[in-house]
Amino acid sequence: MKTISKIMKKKVFTLDADETIQKAISLMEKENIKEIPITENNKFAGMITFYEIARLIGYKPQKVKSIMFMPPVVLKGDDILLALKYMLKSGVEAIPVLERETIIGIVSEYDILKEYLNDFKDERVIDFFRPNIGTISERDTLQEARRRMQFERIDRLAVLDENSRLSGTLLLIDIFRHCFVYEDLKGKMGDFRGEIDKLKTKRVKDVYRRDIKPVKIDDKITSVLKKMLSTNIKGLPVVNNKNEYLGILLRKDLLAGLSNLIEQKGIFVNFSGIKLSKEELLDLQSVIKDQINRIIYLTKNIERIDVHIKPVHDREKENRYLIQMAVMIAGEDFHMEEEGWDLIFTIQKLLKKTERIMRDRYGQA
Repeated sequence: MKTISKIMKKKVFTLDADETIQKAISLMEKENIKEIPITENNKFAGMITFYEIARLIGYKPQKVKSIMFMPPVVLKGDDILLALKYMLKSGVEAIPVLERETIIGIVSEYDILKEYLNDFKDERVIDFFRPNIGTISERDTLQEARRRMQFERIDRLAVLDENSRLSGTLLLIDIFRHCFVYEDLKGKMGDFRGEIDKLKTKRVKDVYRRDIKPVKIDDKITSVLKKMLSTNIKGLPVVNNKNEYLGILLRKDLLAGLSNLIEQKGIFVNFSGIKLSKEELLDLQSVIKDQINRIIYLTKNIERIDVHIKPVHDREKENRYLIQMAVMIAGEDFHMEEEGWDLIFTIQKLLKKTERIMRDRYGQA
């Protein structure tokens, strides 16, 4: 098991709940961060993100505590995959690491993807990108761009020219910077207000970025992800060989893909005994994979499953099989056996036995 302590960042920038949102923006800009844990009386109280602040365009300044929320939290000894699960379920991109009520670190999707980079192996962009989503014309206003981002729940759009060719990328933070007025005056924040009128008049062509290069649909994920991590980019436009826009590749989708890859390869299943045909082997592996998901819900620590199949040489039990199964969970073996005429049905019965054992052990209803 890989623990949070291996990848978490120990340097954490925090703010008190009574600080202003102006201060939060200044800190995010200075340190190039998008999440800030919030404290009250030196104890963890919640978190704010850039995305909550970006919704304030057109609103009056507020204190940090007015927009903070309570994210999932982890301990330094927790499995990294627990943080991955929390991120996918909650949608947050970084999770505070606590010791009692004190913040001792933070772990982000960046940290997890960097640790598991090589798990993607031969996967390609086509397996993970979002097709036909997230475009805006150079001539459109920032108001339309912001509306489209909110509708599609993304923080970036591919900018297309008048010939529908890819020109660049518009980020939510670019809209934010052009519609908020704030300045640092000797370490103290000056004026801060949302200039909503700028959304209606400013054009995408005046704001978007031309330096974010697209990736090809058949590019390998390992090389693309290295680029995303080295430049701290959360999403890239995807094009074909004619430079025609196809969709967008987001870091959050790679995180979801990583979860699936780990789940698929994380449990080693070994068959022994009678020789199985390729079709029989694939059928049995499929049944085990489907059934094992119910057990994974109860415990994430399944390491391997050994299945030994042998025929029963008894005239009264003709064409029957004796199936012996050993399931290793957190270093402990659970042994079961069952007789039956049908291989698949009998293995299903054994897995249901395993599920009952796990429910009894972990107290699940």
